[in-house]
Amino acid sequence: MKPLKIVAYAKPKTKTPRKVLLKWSLLLLSLASCAQNTPDTKQTNNQLAPVQPPYRYYVELNDGTSLIATEVHHDTTTDLNTLNDTGSAPPRQFPHVKVKRILGVSDPIHPPEEIRWSQPSPPLEHPVPPNPNPFPNPPNPCDCQGQRTNGFQFFDAKLGAAFKGTSTYTQVTPVGLVQSNSVFFGPTNSGGTQLDIDADVAGGYRLNQWDLGLSLEVIPTDSFIYFPLSLHARYYLEPTCCSWNVFANAGIPLDFQTGEPVILTPLFSNRQRRFLSLGVGKIWPLSQSMRWAVDLGYRYMVVPLAEIQCCPDITLDNRFPARETQSLFLQLGVSF
Repeated sequence: MKPLKIVAYAKPKTKTPRKVLLKWSLLLLSLASCAQNTPDTKQTNNQLAPVQPPYRYYVELNDGTSLIATEVHHDTTTDLNTLNDTGSAPPRQFPHVKVKRILGVSDPIHPPEEIRWSQPSPPLEHPVPPNPNPFPNPPNPCDCQGQRTNGFQFFDAKLGAAFKGTSTYTQVTPVGLVQSNSVFFGPTNSGGTQLDIDADVAGGYRLNQWDLGLSLEVIPTDSFIYFPLSLHARYYLEPTCCSWNVFANAGIPLDFQTGEPVILTPLFSNRQRRFLSLGVGKIWPLSQSMRWAVDLGYRYMVVPLAEIQCCPDITLDNRFPARETQSLFLQLGVSF
């Protein structure tokens, strides 16, 4: 009879419920810690708060440029991104539209993890056009680059002098003929004056490069004061407030002393009042609405002189001799 073999079976070891609960608790705490340390991927890109090591922001641009910073700020007003670093380097800026993506970079112990993604900003539907004026701070709207505007708004005021040479006047009086010769400057001299002074105002409508209106001058000469009233036209070679120009005036010299009719019979008499001037001018900006102006030109004028003192049977139209003069003049003033 074979000997009885007794085999002892060891009871398998089983884990107690307490140990299982402890391990599961540790695992859940670990997962909760990881979730707490993971940045919120739903955070907007307008402001990324500073991160603590081991993370830093890794910014990748569309052109392949890589930048690293501890803080990224997007200004929606200027559409610029600002990168700040904890070191001494100054902040860097670049357009937000150039951003490809933003990553969170770990230290060498931890693997890198993508924590941000920034889509490029869409292009503006109505981009702001460039400033047509290359000068950043123009002195005023009326400058050498500014444009003229149309309307009833131009007004010129000038003072001037004219040189017309020598003259002689023979006047008929009850005692006979009296001859007077001109002097260099003598507005009250009946024989005439070589140098005249004058004042001129003009106003009217501005149309593109034209000034169209009326001109009134005051010219004391030949012992009387004349007021030439004329149609005025001035053309500017450029549509700016700093342009050369040409001008012309045509009208009648009025007066309130001689007593001669304004219109004689016949109309085309050589004694008929006439006034004509033309020349060139230049303007320069002085203020927002004012410009310096200078004119140089030629003047032709026929004016009546004193009434003859004899022969009452002579008709009124023929009782006034006339003086025809030609002169060169220079005027300085302002234009509005």
